[in-house]
Order: sequence, then C-alpha cells, then structure tokens
Amino acid sequence: RDDTVPDNFQAHFGALTMVTIMVMFGSALPVATEFPFQRPVFLREYVSDYYSATAWFVARMPFEVLLAFLQSLLTVLVVYWAIDFRGNFAFFLLSYWLLNVASSSVAVVIGCSVSDVKSVTELLPPLFVPQLLFAGFFIRSEQIPVWLRWAQWLCSLKYTLNLLVPYDPLLF
Repeated sequence: RDDTVPDNFQAHFGALTMVTIMVMFGSALPVATEFPFQRPVFLREYVSDYYSATAWFVARMPFEVLLAFLQSLLTVLVVYWAIDFRGNFAFFLLSYWLLNVASSSVAVVIGCSVSDVKSVTELLPPLFVPQLLFAGFFIRSEQIPVWLRWAQWLCSLKYTLNLLVPYDPLLF
C-alpha cells in the first residue's frame, strides 16, 4: 500500500472518523435506554429512603466506567489492526474510552430525563447527529456559518478526532 496517495489518506481519515462515530453512538444508545427500565425500581427504593440519587449514581459509576473501558478495548483491538491504524495503541484506547464516557454521560442525562425508551431514542439523534457536522469531517470548521461555530466546542466527537488525527502517522 502506498501511503503517499491522496486517496489512501482520505480513506484512512474516513475510516478513523467512522470508527469514532461508531464508538460515540454505540456507547450512548445502550446506556440511554437502560435507565427507563430501571426507573420503577429506582423510584420505589428512593421513595422508601433506601438510598439517595447521588448514592445510586456514585455506586453505578465504577461499573459504567469499567464497561466503557472494556467496550473501547474491544473496539480498538478489532479495528486498530484491521484498518491498519499506526498511532500509539494506548492513545487510541484512551481517546476512545474518553469519548465513550462522554457519550455515555450525555446518554444518562437523556435517559433520566424521560420516562420511556421511545422518547430516549427520539432525543438521542438531535443531540448526536449535529456533532457529525461540527467534527470537521463533512465540512471544514471555517465553512460553518460564524454564528454556529461555537457549537463545535460542545462536540466530544470533534475533540476525539482532534486527538487521534495527529497520532496516526499516515494522517500527517
């Protein structure tokens, strides 16, 4: 494979972006749809004063962080060599883990704010799909209207791509 051919550069960047999008959506959906199912039990135990909301979330946090790490590890193990990423493996893992945690955090907020799974699945796309625009893959940040450019700083997808691109030597 010739790494100097522009088509290879574009394909490599596209693969990196698609994997990053997959991590973002793949980590958010299961977490967001989980709480509406747990809500009745949580409310019953909360009203009975078995524990506070803070205690429940703090107790779940180690499990969620570990699960996010394992999901990220599995993703990176599969795609790192399959797509021939060449950056630091540990840095790829750390970047995808942080994206996973950030996406899951937004998903938990959405999952807790509505009572049914249908509403959760309707609210996730309006929050995550605009990140595709602001990440710089489909359109450069300079081409986004000035009055909308501030939104790029709210996008975890953009931060992850900004972290990963300089550490993949093919993308210099």
